[in-house]
Amino acid sequence: MDLCLGNIPLHWCRIHPLKENNQNINPITYSINTTVDEYPEIEMLAPNENIKLGDNTNISLSASVSDDYGFSGLTLNYRLSESQLGIPWDEYVSKDITISKTVIEQTAYYVWDLEEMILAVDDVVSYYLEIFDNDIINGPKSVKTKLFTIRVPSLNELYANAENIQDESELDLAETLQEAEELQKEFEKISNEMKQDNKELTWEEKEKIEEAVQKFKELGEKVQKTQEKLDEMRKDLQENNLLSEETLQKYMELQELMDELNSDELKEAFEKTQEMLQKMNRNQTQQAFEEMQFNEEMFKKSIERTLNLLKRIQIEQKVDEIIKRTEDLIEQLENMSENTEQSDLSNKEEQENLASKQDNVTQDMNKLNEEMKKLRDKMSELDDMPTKDMQEMLDQMSEQQNQEMSEQTKQNLEQQQKMQAMQNQQQMSQNMQSMQQQMMSMQEQMQQQSQMQTMYEMMKAINSLISLSKEQEALKESTRKLSATSPQMRENAQTQNDLRSGLDKVLKQLSDLSQKTFAITPEMGRALGKARSEM
Repeated sequence: MDLCLGNIPLHWCRIHPLKENNQNINPITYSINTTVDEYPEIEMLAPNENIKLGDNTNISLSASVSDDYGFSGLTLNYRLSESQLGIPWDEYVSKDITISKTVIEQTAYYVWDLEEMILAVDDVVSYYLEIFDNDIINGPKSVKTKLFTIRVPSLNELYANAENIQDESELDLAETLQEAEELQKEFEKISNEMKQDNKELTWEEKEKIEEAVQKFKELGEKVQKTQEKLDEMRKDLQENNLLSEETLQKYMELQELMDELNSDELKEAFEKTQEMLQKMNRNQTQQAFEEMQFNEEMFKKSIERTLNLLKRIQIEQKVDEIIKRTEDLIEQLENMSENTEQSDLSNKEEQENLASKQDNVTQDMNKLNEEMKKLRDKMSELDDMPTKDMQEMLDQMSEQQNQEMSEQTKQNLEQQQKMQAMQNQQQMSQNMQSMQQQMMSMQEQMQQQSQMQTMYEMMKAINSLISLSKEQEALKESTRKLSATSPQMRENAQTQNDLRSGLDKVLKQLSDLSQKTFAITPEMGRALGKARSEM
């Protein structure tokens, strides 16, 4: 017999024995329960935001999927949604992604190569993932991730973003340096006030110290945020192959230098000062605070060094940028010349397409000239940069009149003067090749000069240190043989002062050099500082 409970059918039956009187008065009852087949679930893990396409066209996708019974498939669905040169697609294209159909909770991975799409600048690809369960009764149910986009950034956009971050970072570091100098004065004032005979701190003194230490912590946090911004910028440029190996290495060294500003030693000093403050013991707190004061002074010097090194890296990166821009222009002009030769300028569509591309060349020429001027201005802020060479290249660019030539080429195309247009394109390409070679030569000279200057200064310092070390050993041996009342002791004390002054000069020399190179490590500075304290 069939019954129905709501929309759920119930099936039951009764078995009758052969003899009517032999019925079971307590029959066994069996029940059949129905369960609902739930929708599957999917979450995009990476990338879980809209992204820019870098030099590497491979995008690694990952998503977590789950269902109560299993899956019948997972698809990647995408389309060209925006394009400056091509025609956006109306429909999505699907790709199957391999997953286990029986594992009910898993993470799916897929490396998506976009190279076959031949994307151009400012093209946008929209995509989503869709997971299907294995419902064979009513048909597979599916769930989609939200829609994500991948955009191809322009060279101008990438460099503009990097320049903005650099300028912000330089400003942040300059402000931090100024705040550190003001904090140093506060530390000195508090230190002088603590030099009293009272055994316990007053609550007012404790509050002042806590406020100063908190300001110090905030400066460290501010530097960390700047460090994170610079590292993100570095990754962006690196992914798009816009940094030379030398500039990339210096960015990595800059990150290491900034790591030192929030070292474990500094954190221990914070904790020690806080611990002494709780005990309210003046001598112990004063000792911990003096250590903190020393750390703050080192922090200030490191900020100053970081700022100066960042300015130098900016110059080197700007050189990388100009070389890359000339390379891009050479490629554009060679393609333009080839396309112009093969074109039918009487065809209005072809003519307008070439004229539009020539407009882009003119704009990129103007941008190149603008960035070269920025490089010259940045170089002029430092004494050891080839500012004069940079100005000569700017003068040469002006004499070549590349922008004017590009505008004339556009007119040639519009007037169907194919040979004249091609001659101009080839001439501009030669000009850009010459400029690229000059920039690469200047870059190489800058690197060689920096290495030679660093090596010279280092050798000079090493020779001075060897000489000071020998004199110190001789003085130590001479003093060991003297009695405390010997008249020679006064002369030896003066000699010791002279040696200390000599070491101070070497330290000053190395400090100045550290503003220009990463070759002077913090460990070297600490070792020399320790040597001086023991003299």
